[in-house]
Amino acid sequence: MQEMQKQEMTFRSKTRELESKLKELNSQITTGREENREKEREITSLKKIIHNLESSSAEQQRRLEAHEQLLQDGEVLARAVREVAQLAAAQAEPSEQQQQPQEGEGADRLPVLVQATALVRTPYGPATAGSPVPAVTLAESTVMAVQAVLNRQQLRNHELQTSP
Repeated sequence: MQEMQKQEMTFRSKTRELESKLKELNSQITTGREENREKEREITSLKKIIHNLESSSAEQQRRLEAHEQLLQDGEVLARAVREVAQLAAAQAEPSEQQQQPQEGEGADRLPVLVQATALVRTPYGPATAGSPVPAVTLAESTVMAVQAVLNRQQLRNHELQTSP
């Protein structure tokens, strides 16, 4: 009988120990789950931050490309202005063509158009005096090119102003 009581007490003691360990393990499981939820929230937050940074980076890249295009357009316009200034300076100097009397209302514009052929660019470089392209077409193409650059610049400025 004593033996049985001893065994019962040992059994109860081990049962209490196991119940205590079970409670401790359940507590650790609950703590681990809470930590996992917190880490999942942090991961979600970090993913949102990464997404925002990627979006911002893409937007900055787009703006940088637009800025570089504006710089290129500015350079084209600056060259066109220099060429127009050179043309005006050449027009102001007396030349053989200007000293010859010419008749007709548009005759005084002819030297300017002839000189403009030296300023217009072709796909193969500057147009030469011997180019088969008429001077009027070259002058008009220069004006159209300048207008196209200005229009693109205005559109990009508008896009940059309206973008968030």
